[in-house]
Amino acid sequence: MKQFRSILAQTSLVVLSTVALSTCVLAQSTAAAVPAPPASAVSTGLRLLLLFGGGAVTFALYSLLSGLHPLLLLVGLDNRYSNSKFQVALWFFMLISVYLAFFAFRVHHGLVGGIEIPQNLFILTGMSAFTYGAAKGITTSKVNDAIAQGKPDPKITAAMPSFLNDLTHSDVTAPTPPAVTPVAVEGNVVLAAIAGGRRRRLPTLDLGDTQMVVVTLLAVGTYLCSIYYFFGTDLLKPTITLPNVDNTILSIFGLGHGAYLTKKAVGNVGES
Repeated sequence: MKQFRSILAQTSLVVLSTVALSTCVLAQSTAAAVPAPPASAVSTGLRLLLLFGGGAVTFALYSLLSGLHPLLLLVGLDNRYSNSKFQVALWFFMLISVYLAFFAFRVHHGLVGGIEIPQNLFILTGMSAFTYGAAKGITTSKVNDAIAQGKPDPKITAAMPSFLNDLTHSDVTAPTPPAVTPVAVEGNVVLAAIAGGRRRRLPTLDLGDTQMVVVTLLAVGTYLCSIYYFFGTDLLKPTITLPNVDNTILSIFGLGHGAYLTKKAVGNVGES
């Protein structure tokens, strides 16, 4: 059942990406009259082919580097899907795919390189990488501190990863039933000593985790839409600059990731 949910979640991400691109296509086809596109403008079919081709190459690279198990790149040491790994992997997957799409188109026309990244896109990419590194550092520091103080590891390993639950819920597990050790028998009554076991709350929907996932998907979706329209510009200039990320998306991305890191810093390991 959990494996089915994981596959369903992955399929949903693909469907969302397809819907975003389809919306861009529909918007373009119903738009009012606009000036004639440059001679180097790319047709709708070729745009989709280049984007999906870039994505396929990137996915193949991810698969090879992970031993043909690309989803393992998103799983942390606690055997759960990691929010910080998910957002950095998804954003860089999109960015690398886009770069390869434009690179292939320009190479076909005899141009190599000359693809630049604008400021806001560079900042947002840096935020994504910083969130991954900072989240890893916060968790590692708290776990090491607990172990140094003689406390049990607060980061409990999950039996198996669950895509949607791990990315949107707290990491706590169901209450652990205490172990019962018989110590004496009087007639038909067994006297038992209850070995202490840590009780934990059931996993609950986590606002910080869910918000970061939504913000990341929003940023990826809107940028893919911008990329689709960018294919209609002159791509055969000596140097082109990829579409920028607008200030609204940049602000939302920064606030969402900032809230996630703050929650990680002030909360308990395994519960935030």
